Amino acid sequence: MGRVDESEGSKAIALKAIRGVFIERDARVVQELFAPDYIQHNPTIPNGRDAIAGLLGSLPEGFHYEPGMVVAEGSIVMIHGRYVGWAPEPMGELTRLVVLSTASRRRAAPRRDK
Repeated sequence: MGRVDESEGSKAIALKAIRGVFIERDARVVQELFAPDYIQHNPTIPNGRDAIAGLLGSLPEGFHYEPGMVVAEGSIVMIHGRYVGWAPEPMGELTRLVVLSTASRRRAAPRRDK
């Protein structure tokens, strides 16, 4: 697979994972696309795929996610997105950059710092 093809495939996996969790709230996507040893860099969410699945039921009513720019190089993907309704007012809207690696069995996992 060429570098461009790998990057495009990685972007598709990462977007499917992020949309599945935050837009569709589909627990099947978590099992399919998140590595069991998923390392979470958000200190308010525990590590592991199960924590992401548990997050689905705790998202507040009115919460929605808007993916923005997506950039990939090989298996590393960065998604800049908007989380609306995540935090209490007046900080109800957050903008975050998510960095994922799809190298591990073509599943989403935050990039491990080296």
